[in-house]
Amino acid sequence: MMSSPKRLCQRFKQDNLQQDKTEEELAYDSNWLDCDKAESFQSNCPLASNNQAPRMEQEEDKSDTLEDTGDQSGEQIDDYENTDKSESESSSVEMAIEAFIEEHSNSLENLRESLMDIGILVSLEQLEQLQSEDIAALIRNSIYKEPLLTYRTKSEDLKNIQDLARIIKQASHILVVSGAGISVSCGIPDFRSAGGIYERIQKTFSLFDPQEIFDLNVFKESPELFYSFAKEIIPRESTEPSLSHRFIRDLECHQKLLRNYAQNIDGLESIAGIDRVVYCHGSFSAAHCLRCNAHYSLDDIRPDIVTGRVPYCSFCGNRVNWDTNIHESSNNPSSEYKSCIDNNSSTDGEDEDRITPNIIKPDIVFFGEALSDQFFDCFESDRETADLLLVIGTSLQVAPVSKIPFCISAEIPQVLINLEPVGPSDWFDLELIGPCDVIIERLYQLLGWQHGMNHVGCFKEEQVQPRRFAFQRDIK
Repeated sequence: MMSSPKRLCQRFKQDNLQQDKTEEELAYDSNWLDCDKAESFQSNCPLASNNQAPRMEQEEDKSDTLEDTGDQSGEQIDDYENTDKSESESSSVEMAIEAFIEEHSNSLENLRESLMDIGILVSLEQLEQLQSEDIAALIRNSIYKEPLLTYRTKSEDLKNIQDLARIIKQASHILVVSGAGISVSCGIPDFRSAGGIYERIQKTFSLFDPQEIFDLNVFKESPELFYSFAKEIIPRESTEPSLSHRFIRDLECHQKLLRNYAQNIDGLESIAGIDRVVYCHGSFSAAHCLRCNAHYSLDDIRPDIVTGRVPYCSFCGNRVNWDTNIHESSNNPSSEYKSCIDNNSSTDGEDEDRITPNIIKPDIVFFGEALSDQFFDCFESDRETADLLLVIGTSLQVAPVSKIPFCISAEIPQVLINLEPVGPSDWFDLELIGPCDVIIERLYQLLGWQHGMNHVGCFKEEQVQPRRFAFQRDIK
């Protein structure tokens, strides 16, 4: 399920175990608080080190660890007391694991989201094959692994944009995570920058949180809220992909692109001709009826979107008041329409006469909806194959995509190209800060690739700190 950045991830131990913690233990757990820093701690995760064994296995080294994990006064605790505490903690962990699985197993989607919140990425297909004992083992591994790395050993071969160009030439499996920042130059605003979508929504509507406009429950109750603003975030028919889009396509043409994990919903990646793309959050290019699942294209509903109207399904019938009894809505429904009614009617007591509205919803992932298995299935294999990670035009604030940099091998070079620094401090090997297209144009120059532009831009490049450079176009 797509997680809001405000839904902070509380690691399993903090949610389920109430224990007194020493200062060192608190420092140990502090790395697990933010879901944007969360990592997949499955047993095969490259970042999950085996250096730290489960505490039950550490009992042989009690005398060595007491000085580090004892009380703040430094008093020694005898082996018997320490053993008793370790056994008690282990018992509490097992009870909490059992309770966790029981609480979240009402549906596979709910279980997958809950596992994701504690740093375990797993697809629905994989979950279907796991027994409770297997899920418990995943959680147990997550608990006892080392705390999440917040610092990586930087590659000595990647210190500036010239080094990046050289590495791109050498790479053959480049993983690209892209966001709204690569569409800004196309006239489509990003979400979180000053003047971006969320700020404009906040000024236009009286919402506690501007993200509510992308909440599934809010959409079902008040679709006019979403559609009154949707025209701001769909590409016009004349919109052309940006230079950053074309760069990703050129990586593919040069047989260097492993996958583009696109968080954008404007569909410009497909217009640019990128084939190896996963639309993590869906796109506006297709839509469907919430009631009968009839499929529509963007062109089908564009007239409604640009005028701020809610599009209704033509297969289910015209717009009606779906909160009333169906017999009040249509005195003589067609057989196709009646079949839709019969298939969607509720059987739960007082709601049996209520049916799902025939609103057309774009195939984008709202908060409260699950990501497709394509994301999990592709990433499961891609993280083992990638030889370079490029994060372009994204603030990395929405899970699970935000976890990608932390779920691949720490040895893989990682580069940020964005308007501002993001993520944990000092994480990326190289940070190129500025408008994405400006930086990409400079890369084109260094790579010697043609990008269809008639002029060669001049740039100002300033090193603001080690491995971080600020770029802007030099207008003379």
